[in-house]
Amino acid sequence: MRVAVVCPYDLDRPGGVQGQARGLAAAFARRGCAVTLLAPGAPSVHGAGRQSLPTPPSPGELVAVRVGRSLGVRANGSVAPLALQPSALARSVAVLRRHAPELLHLHEPLAPGPTWAALLARRRLPVGRAVGTFHRAGGQPYRLLWPAGRLALRALDAVTAVSEAARCTARPVLGQRPCLVLPNGVDLARLAEATPEPTSGPTVLFVGRHEPRKGLEVLLGALERLGPRWPGTLWVVGQGPLTAELRRRYPLGPKVRWWGVVDDATLGCLLRGSHVVAVPALGGESFGVVLLEALAADSVLLASDLPAFRAVAGPHARYLPPGDLEAWARALDQAVQAVQRGLPPADPASLAAGRRWAARFSFDALADRYLASGPGCGDP
Repeated sequence: MRVAVVCPYDLDRPGGVQGQARGLAAAFARRGCAVTLLAPGAPSVHGAGRQSLPTPPSPGELVAVRVGRSLGVRANGSVAPLALQPSALARSVAVLRRHAPELLHLHEPLAPGPTWAALLARRRLPVGRAVGTFHRAGGQPYRLLWPAGRLALRALDAVTAVSEAARCTARPVLGQRPCLVLPNGVDLARLAEATPEPTSGPTVLFVGRHEPRKGLEVLLGALERLGPRWPGTLWVVGQGPLTAELRRRYPLGPKVRWWGVVDDATLGCLLRGSHVVAVPALGGESFGVVLLEALAADSVLLASDLPAFRAVAGPHARYLPPGDLEAWARALDQAVQAVQRGLPPADPASLAAGRRWAARFSFDALADRYLASGPGCGDP
């Protein structure tokens, strides 16, 4: 089967939607599909003109096509790297016309850029089945877009959302249309093959963009309250607009190691090596792949008590009030003190149950749902 996966956000920038698009595209290829992954990014080696469009992939092959440079646009408390140039939109449509996918999968179908262009041109393209997946949770963008958005979505054969929160956010443009919740996927094979990063003592891991809603300041503030005698180390993965300010405000020295942006292989090693994964987001979350990755890597999971996080991790996380420095300080101290005493921060049975829970969310299982005769999302 020929499959095209279209992502509106720059593949060269870290982000949850980008990770899902890449992971799902790779899973499609493992199943023998000829896969085109279309998104913004650095200039493609295939060039910008119609005469240099990439050759359609062979069965089992994944071809990533970057259609144009991205521009940062503020949205949902973050910055979305979108390609808005007319040339990028035209190139997206041209690639889809040449590759003629039998399954077209649009992530965030109403986001400006390649997905919106593909949605509007869908009726004129040689496309079989078209599916759109909503990721965003929170805010009111679709309340403003609903008349045009609801009309544009008629070009889709089916719609899905990654969580109930994402489905509720999209409801103004969905109306009464059926929308199935198909959770995000996790790369279990990458985690299983990763070599744990060596540690010199109890270690807590944070993964995320350094912006207010991700809550890194909560962790750093909690560690500041615990003081220099706290026996743990915090590994911080990612970067963002608050990185420099947070490093200046919280000079915690050897208690914090700043890793910056890391590749998927390194992240797998960090997940396997850490004892605790902390996800202190303040809101605006629709899913939380790092929660599943933590469970799959046998890490203890501390997470903010958000509906989306409870839906993802179920009973396999310890949930804490978002933004409560005292609660986070106590939880971090308890988990790390257990490791310091030579005790596991969670019993083996609980860790095994978390692994089984995470296994239900593999990319391969998710790809099978989309490749079925229909993902059960209903017809327009």
